[in-house]
Amino acid sequence: MKGASNIVHLFELDDEIFLIDGPELVGVADVADVPGDKRLTTDFKESMSRCMSVDGPPKYAEMLVRRKLQEAGEFEEPVEILTHWKRKKGGVTDIFFTAVPTRLARYYFEELNAGRDIVLVFAMYGALWHMARTMAGNGTLALIFRHGRFADVLVASRRQVFFANRCVAFDTQPEQLNALWQSIRADIETTADEQHITVDRMVCLSSVGAFEAPDWPQDWLERIVPLPVAEMRVDGQAQPITWPAATAAQRARQSVAPLFVTILHYAKRWAPALNLAMLTALILLTAGMAVCRQRSVRLAAQTGEVKQQIERLAEETAQLPTVAADFAQRLKFVRDLAAKRRQPSYEQIIGDLTHPDFYDLSLSTLALTYAPDQVRIHLTGNIEAPFDAAHSGYKRLLRRLTTKGYRIEENRFETRISTSQVVLTLSRPMG
Repeated sequence: MKGASNIVHLFELDDEIFLIDGPELVGVADVADVPGDKRLTTDFKESMSRCMSVDGPPKYAEMLVRRKLQEAGEFEEPVEILTHWKRKKGGVTDIFFTAVPTRLARYYFEELNAGRDIVLVFAMYGALWHMARTMAGNGTLALIFRHGRFADVLVASRRQVFFANRCVAFDTQPEQLNALWQSIRADIETTADEQHITVDRMVCLSSVGAFEAPDWPQDWLERIVPLPVAEMRVDGQAQPITWPAATAAQRARQSVAPLFVTILHYAKRWAPALNLAMLTALILLTAGMAVCRQRSVRLAAQTGEVKQQIERLAEETAQLPTVAADFAQRLKFVRDLAAKRRQPSYEQIIGDLTHPDFYDLSLSTLALTYAPDQVRIHLTGNIEAPFDAAHSGYKRLLRRLTTKGYRIEENRFETRISTSQVVLTLSRPMG
């Protein structure tokens, strides 16, 4: 099983494929000729990359772009839209994309992944957009990637793409390349004027045989940010090439390959760690089963001891004398006597109700009901005394009854000029 370090990096430009082998670039005839899992950054040959605005929500942006391109005659065959960035602004969606003919997309995404090896495909403009987001900071950056007679230009900030286009020269003669650089400069100036932005920095990326400096005014040359240049050998000759480092900086989630290919890539990448985790879990599970088995044996032994004790107690119980037939009646009689003893007597209750502080109370009715667990008292009476004296005495009586364990369930005190009527219902638990 291959780990992340065994992945082969390749890039395809202008119908040429190069294998990045450390400090050396090796030309290969076909991607399938290289064994192992691969990361391929490609310009998609007959593709076109652009930033466009369409009238519609983001979820329909690709469909609207496809229709616009076909109506404009850009493609005469079915086309796939690979989205690098899009943003909704009102009813308009800005989208930065690469349009690839469907037959080429099928080759890159299906045919290359038909074997056991995984080919994770990245778009060239996706790599440029990743660099722009990394390097732009708070300003606006222009990325210029010159290769062969082509130059791909991307003007972007960290959050937005303003311009994307490919400039083409007739050949690689010096005068044609100088015209190419002037066309690039004109595109950047036009984008800055139309978008009302300031392009404060520019980055020039180099490829095989394309690393000359542009013939620009001094103030433009001062805005070029130098990149770390790695000397790479191509056919035995050292060249200052920066594009391989840009392709290697991409992450797997930036791939334009179908989702299942990306999932397979991550599965292979993390397979050793997952295997180790599964082995560790299996060892822990085995150890846990052994511990549980020991505990079950110990519990089985303890269960056997308990069963023996139960059998012994059953034998001892069988030898006890037989209980008399009328024992239950005698036990009930004793319990009834104990319950009666816990019940408060009539005399005790009368004593609690007739406290000296409340001698003006004349009872009209007094009812006592004895239940198995409590006694209930219901009384009514009249108090022949002025309101203040009657009410204060009545409150003292209630506090006294509460402290003695009575629970007040009904409490009514109705007063007239010189007479007050009391209705009181109490309960007191046994014991």
